[in-house]
Amino acid sequence: MCIEFKVTTDAEHFSDFIGPKFNYSQVRLDKEIFIYAHGFLTEKGIHSQSIVMGKYKGQRTLFAREEAINEDSLETDIPFDLFAASFYLVSRYEEYLEFAKDNHGRFPASESIAQQQGFLRKPLINIWAKQLLQILQQQYPRLEIHHRKFTFIPTYDIDIAYSYHCKGWLRNVGGYFNSLKRMDFSKVWERSRVLLDLKKDPFDNYDYQIALQNEYNLKPIYFFLLGEYGPYDKNISVERRDFQDLIQSVSDYASVGIHPSYRSNEKPEAIEEEIKHLSRIVKREIARSRQHYVKLHLPETYQQLIKYNITKDYSMGYPDQVGFRASIASSFLFYDLSQELITKLRIYPFVMMDTTYRFYLEMNQEETIKSIKRLIKEVKAVDGLFIPIWHNSSLSETDGWEGWRTIFEQMIELSIN
Repeated sequence: MCIEFKVTTDAEHFSDFIGPKFNYSQVRLDKEIFIYAHGFLTEKGIHSQSIVMGKYKGQRTLFAREEAINEDSLETDIPFDLFAASFYLVSRYEEYLEFAKDNHGRFPASESIAQQQGFLRKPLINIWAKQLLQILQQQYPRLEIHHRKFTFIPTYDIDIAYSYHCKGWLRNVGGYFNSLKRMDFSKVWERSRVLLDLKKDPFDNYDYQIALQNEYNLKPIYFFLLGEYGPYDKNISVERRDFQDLIQSVSDYASVGIHPSYRSNEKPEAIEEEIKHLSRIVKREIARSRQHYVKLHLPETYQQLIKYNITKDYSMGYPDQVGFRASIASSFLFYDLSQELITKLRIYPFVMMDTTYRFYLEMNQEETIKSIKRLIKEVKAVDGLFIPIWHNSSLSETDGWEGWRTIFEQMIELSIN
């Protein structure tokens, strides 16, 4: 909804202006559209906030006027400070405060005001923006509006490029041992057939992805994990020629980005090496990133990415819940609260991840597609950006992922229709 605007602190100039305008302050001047300013946006530093919750037109609000918590205010056109509320949510202010970390040191959804107040699955900032737009249009019917369109960007995290292929004799021997220990002879047989080139590796479903890309004219983004092998970083060695060939091949038909390793959170210098590896393989600069395990620590993670010239990040979302971590279904520039600085790093929030449904929410396939459908509906209602995360492993039709390709395809059809 791109509308050109000007900001003034001159009350006389504001009153003299003829045309669409609204007053964001603590005093109404005349009969203009008036939004009461809470004062949060003029504060310095980062402090725990006492936030008054409210409701407006069926939606939850933050920084509500206390005299208008449960009804529309007669004094103001909108009974809450939507600019303070939007900034608080999209800046991830609460993630700079003390919180109880999960087992991986991450900010969990349960610590967020969105989850606690029941609006995590609503793109509230977009909804509030549309409500403000409606008020402007009612008072200024000739106001020209340029609407954005719903955008769908499928993304893939390639944590483990192949299940058996390219893993080397040591890891495959270990795999045989583990399968025999579990008496899982089907895996012994499958591994043997793949290694003898009698069967395609189950994680090698890139042809399937390309076919869907061509059929639906998709523009996907792939994020490759290139970190050193470790407890949480188990991809193929970046030195393997077949793995490099795969990355080069994918980069020919899709955008690629780095998937900074779990290890890089403890050793930030590893990010630089991983970016260099990917850049060398695809023979171009790397601008996109998404954290492995969604290990996002504010502001340190983003500061590191900026240091290494990453300009687009896709990590803004939760591993343990679906929905809108920043309460927005649009991209936005990262504002570093610790430095009070607008940066050049653009954040592209993701809405859902395959593993969230299966391992955290433990939803069956019917429940999963219903949830995805509701999320897509929410994003389409605000002409927003819908970014899901899928893994090549979850499209393998093995190890409990049987039937999930159907969900994936339904998600695509729901998004493009």
